[in-house]
Amino acid sequence: NCSSYIKPCRVHYFGQEDKGKLSKSILHLKNILYRISEHMTTDEDLQADASFLEASQADAHHVALHRSQILRLETEELLNECCLDLNHISWADEQREYLNLLSNLMTKIKGCTKPINDCPFTLRSDKITSIRIPEGHDLSLVPTGSYALNCLTKKTGNANVVPTLDCAIVVPNSFWSTKDYQNHRYLDKRNLILWYIAKFLSGNKYKKLIGSVKWRYYNGNSTTISLILNPPARQKSQEPSKKKIKSKSKHFTKQKFRFQLIMAMESLDWIQTPRLFPNRSNVKECTISPYYNSVLARDATWVQAIPILREDMDDSPNFAKTLALTKIWSLQRGFLRGRDSLDEMQIGILLCYIYRTKRATSRMPPLQVFTVLMKFLSSPEFKTSVLVMPSSECNEAQTIAQC
Repeated sequence: NCSSYIKPCRVHYFGQEDKGKLSKSILHLKNILYRISEHMTTDEDLQADASFLEASQADAHHVALHRSQILRLETEELLNECCLDLNHISWADEQREYLNLLSNLMTKIKGCTKPINDCPFTLRSDKITSIRIPEGHDLSLVPTGSYALNCLTKKTGNANVVPTLDCAIVVPNSFWSTKDYQNHRYLDKRNLILWYIAKFLSGNKYKKLIGSVKWRYYNGNSTTISLILNPPARQKSQEPSKKKIKSKSKHFTKQKFRFQLIMAMESLDWIQTPRLFPNRSNVKECTISPYYNSVLARDATWVQAIPILREDMDDSPNFAKTLALTKIWSLQRGFLRGRDSLDEMQIGILLCYIYRTKRATSRMPPLQVFTVLMKFLSSPEFKTSVLVMPSSECNEAQTIAQC
């Protein structure tokens, strides 16, 4: 259709001006015909195009296989670059010494009753005027999260942040009263205990051994806090050189790791299990309190979930790599360590559920298990149904029947 290119021109007589207009129209029409001739194809061109399409359709599965192989190799290279093995690092002895130091200092905490003053965070409960600090011998420091599972990542896979080693301060059930799960009393008690431990560790007596101690809201949640411990910098060991140079400047090593202390329950025996359901209310002002109930359930899983995850890690050799890959993917998209988002323990529990429900097998590579996990998270089953962790000897239906 060349009507849009040709301008209508009526010629009544051939004068000088009209001849000029006619010559321009003829030149314009020649250009149009030249453009059309460029786009016209012959039978040979059509046959070549058809053969090319047939060849591309025949090689489509080869192209898909090639892409999957490239993605698999890139994933393996990413994991080799970002994964951190605590058994084969230069600062393995340093983190063990620091953990033993923290465990010994926990036993020196003296039990007492402290009035609530100079508290930097908001208290939400209605009946707490003083806090009872448990004896240090009653507290225990247990590695948890990626630190306990040896699934840490380097700075390159952790948003350029040094590896954070999570440790849970386990408080015995005898410390909690029968109604502490109501009206934010548990949150205030756990936060005040951590605040007292922070003041104890940051005192002048232990400051040089512990380093800096800071508190922060855990994963951006203003109802719970955690402690961040940055070990003190160590002076580099300098080899004796032939030339004696007098220098007063001291060289210190860079920070290689940091610890995070969180509060954990010994068990859930002091709380009735239906109280943790998301449709129940443990706060007076609310008809339901799902976020508050989830905090109670989370603090109980820091210790109880570790043996379950370790059992699945022994049966599935790619469990740790899949967990590290999911952490990196979630961190890049802002789905890790944020309010109403995932953390390392929740990702490990989801992977454990994937393996125990036979959605993934131990022979699958990390990328394939990660794909299964993403499809499961986007399925209606994850959004609408209640998930029950199967036991090691039963499936999900049998576990529900036994419960």
